[in-house]
Amino acid sequence: MFFSCYRHALFLVRSWRNWCVKKFGNLKNCVTTNAYWGLEINAHSLINYIVHCRVNGTEFNPNWNQSQACESTFREARAFTSTESTVVNFTIQGFESRLSRIQFKKNVMHRNAHVLNFPSLKNNSIKTEKVTMPTNDEIIREVEKAQASVERILIELGIDSSDICFDSSVTTKCLTTKQISSSPEVEFITVPEEYGSDDDVQENIDEEAYAFDESEFITVPEEFAVYEKEIKCDVHDASELFENIGEEILLPDSKNFKNVFKIKNRRNKIIHVKKRTFLWMLTSGLQKCSTDRTYRFFDKPDKSNSPRYCNEVLEKIVVGEYVLLRMNQTLRVFKIYGFKYLNRKNNSYCAAEVSLKIQKDDTHSSVGLTGCLFELVNNDEDYLLDFISNNQTIDVKHYVSHLIKPTVDSAIFFYPEEIVEYINQYN
Repeated sequence: MFFSCYRHALFLVRSWRNWCVKKFGNLKNCVTTNAYWGLEINAHSLINYIVHCRVNGTEFNPNWNQSQACESTFREARAFTSTESTVVNFTIQGFESRLSRIQFKKNVMHRNAHVLNFPSLKNNSIKTEKVTMPTNDEIIREVEKAQASVERILIELGIDSSDICFDSSVTTKCLTTKQISSSPEVEFITVPEEYGSDDDVQENIDEEAYAFDESEFITVPEEFAVYEKEIKCDVHDASELFENIGEEILLPDSKNFKNVFKIKNRRNKIIHVKKRTFLWMLTSGLQKCSTDRTYRFFDKPDKSNSPRYCNEVLEKIVVGEYVLLRMNQTLRVFKIYGFKYLNRKNNSYCAAEVSLKIQKDDTHSSVGLTGCLFELVNNDEDYLLDFISNNQTIDVKHYVSHLIKPTVDSAIFFYPEEIVEYINQYN
C-alpha cells in the first residue's frame, strides 16, 4: 500500500515537472523542488527498506520511518540535557552519545515491562502484522503497473501521450531565465518633409525627455542618517582588530543585532565572523566554545593558568605543559594532562595547576602528574623522544624544569641541539 502510493505520486510529479519545463520553460506552475526531492528520496528509500527487511529478516514497520517517530526520539534526546541548559540543537557527536542512553533506557523498559508499568512504552507500541516481503521481480512489476496507471490518468486529463515523460528531473531547478529573442532586422525608411528634418525630431525628443518638474531637495532625519553611518562603518579592519590578539580583541562598540561582524583582511576581502568565534578566540588553547549559551557569557577567562612553553624553572605547573623530570638519576620528558592526589582516599584533583612551593612544604598531600612519559634518546646532536606510556602518574617532586614544545618532523618528536644543551646541564 505504501509502496504503490509513493510510486503513483512520484510518477505523476515527474511527468508534471517535465511537462511544465517543455511548455512554459519554468517550474512556476508545479510543486516546489523540495517537495519533489522528498518524493524521490522516500520512494527509493522505501524500496531499499523492503529489500533490507527481506534479506536480513527484519520486521517491516514503515510507521517507524515517519516524522512522529523521529520527533519522539529527538524529544527523548532533549530530556537527557541538564536542567538549566539552554541548548536547542545538538552536534552529530552529541546526538550520537545520547542515542546510546536512549537505547539503554528502552532496553530497561522492555525487560521490566511485565513487572513495572511504563505508560510511554504502551503509547509508543505499534502493532504490526507479519508481511511477506516481495521479490525484486514483483517490485519491478509494481513499478511498471504504477507508471502505466499514471500514464492512463494523464491521457484522460487531456495530455498528449507524446508530452508524457517519466524521466527523473532531480537536477532540474526552477527555470526563470527567459530566452532572449533575436533582434529584428533594421529597415531604413525615408521621412517625408512634412514631418521635419532629423534635427528637429531629435530636438523635440530632447525637450520631451527633460520636461520634468524642477528637482526638490529634502532634509533626511537624523535617525536615518545614523543608520546610514552604521552601515558604512560596519566593516572592521583585521590589522586593527587583532592587534593584541593574545589578550583582547579590539572590537569597537557595535549595534549589530545579527551577531555577525564584517572583517576586511589584507587582500581587502570581507569575511563574516560570528560573535561565537570571537569568544572562542579569547579562550585558552585547552578550552573550546561551549554549545551551551549560558557558558558563553561568562567573564573573560584568567590567562594566568595558560600553559607556558619555556626552558625555565617556574613556581607552578599547568595542564598542557612539557616538563623535565629526574627519575632514578635519569632525565625524562613528561607531557601533563592532569593531576591527582597520591595518598588520599579521594584522589581527584580539580585545579588546572599545582604550586611547586606548596608541594615542597606539604608532605601529607602529595600531588602526582598524569600524562605521557617520554625517554630521551641521543641521536647525533639531537634528543629523540621515545614514547613510554600515555597513562603514567609521577610524583611532582621529581620536577626539574619546564621545557618548550618538542619539534615534530615526520611524526617524530625531538629536541634540537640548542635545547639539548639546556637539558644536559641537569645531567
